[in-house]
Amino acid sequence: MRRKIKTVIAVVVGMGCILVLVCVGLWGTHSDTDLMMFTAHRPPIMGTQQFNLTAVVRPGQANHVEGIFHQAETAARTVDTLMSVYNPASELSRFNAAPGVQTVPLSRQTIDVLTRSFIIWKRTDGAFDVTISPLIQLWKRCEKADRVPSESELHRARNESLWSFIDIRPTGAIKTVGSAAVDLGGIAKGYAIDLAVEAMISAGCVGGIVDIGGDVRCFGQKPDKKPWRVAIVDPFDDDSTSPFAILAVRNAAVCTSGNYR
Repeated sequence: MRRKIKTVIAVVVGMGCILVLVCVGLWGTHSDTDLMMFTAHRPPIMGTQQFNLTAVVRPGQANHVEGIFHQAETAARTVDTLMSVYNPASELSRFNAAPGVQTVPLSRQTIDVLTRSFIIWKRTDGAFDVTISPLIQLWKRCEKADRVPSESELHRARNESLWSFIDIRPTGAIKTVGSAAVDLGGIAKGYAIDLAVEAMISAGCVGGIVDIGGDVRCFGQKPDKKPWRVAIVDPFDDDSTSPFAILAVRNAAVCTSGNYR
């Protein structure tokens, strides 16, 4: 019998998100342009094991690369501290755990992402909805129990948390129903990547990559001035050494999602 086909979705967008495998140079490579490229692997972040940074700098900045990486990592980890559902001490986890009808103080960044999420929810007619946290938790519980949730369970979980139960204020948010909960997994990583890229550009990077577990953003130029190459792992063959596809991108982001990793 043919084994279960695994799915993958890849999207190229103008800013913020991506990947599986990135084709970059080795640590400290450079070309005739005298630009130099450095790559660093950072500890896990936001529930993913993959956190890689690549910076293209001029020779005079080579001794400051570690500082540049530190600034980028700090920017990304700020989002992790505030919005990760994998961090029980994060602002978002505290908001989700709070009872209803009380204001939960939130940072400017968290309010910004919540507000953006609400705007996207409206623009997509509800297709993008961060308030489905109870549904996500239901599916995770059922996966552990090796079963599919019933229609009644799905209906109940969906109605436990809706945008109509959440009121965003200038300094925080109020849940009118205690069961309302938010999962920013579909936007927070991209936001963290954007902040990391901004930090690298502010530090003087000519180009680079920020890669957080399936979300990658490429900016600026490589030393050879060629496009960045982003390779997508073959979702139909775990053992394949050949990528499913290779994308050539400039100042763009790539986001992949699938059930094979």
